[in-house]
Amino acid sequence: MVDAILVYSPEKELEVLAELASKGNLVDWKPAIILAAAYLEKFGIYKLKRYFEEKKIQLSGKLENLSLNEVAVFLYGLGLIDEKFFTWMTQIWNERNNIVHQKGALPAYVGEEANKKYGKMISNALEIIKFLKS
Repeated sequence: MVDAILVYSPEKELEVLAELASKGNLVDWKPAIILAAAYLEKFGIYKLKRYFEEKKIQLSGKLENLSLNEVAVFLYGLGLIDEKFFTWMTQIWNERNNIVHQKGALPAYVGEEANKKYGKMISNALEIIKFLKS
């Protein structure tokens, strides 16, 4: 028997992962953080593509390989996001890098302190994604 979770949107998927992580006994926060970074990157690139659609020179293929950090810099530099979103995106990018490129001991990704810190981080990511999709 296989348990399945039906996911209909990136936002719902992040919400499900956050809910599992907050329980602390099945999944920690790392998958939610990594996925949040990936979705912010994806929707940030979509926002940049829409912005550049109106320009004479087409940038097709040039935006897809940007990292979340680069996407955040472009979005902020072009005035497409405010300082708050830029800061949140940078925090998520840094946390994602700490997980993926481990250099020493990682902080705890389970427990009450982790739930507060990373629950807020995922909530922020969901707010940004909603804005980027609008």
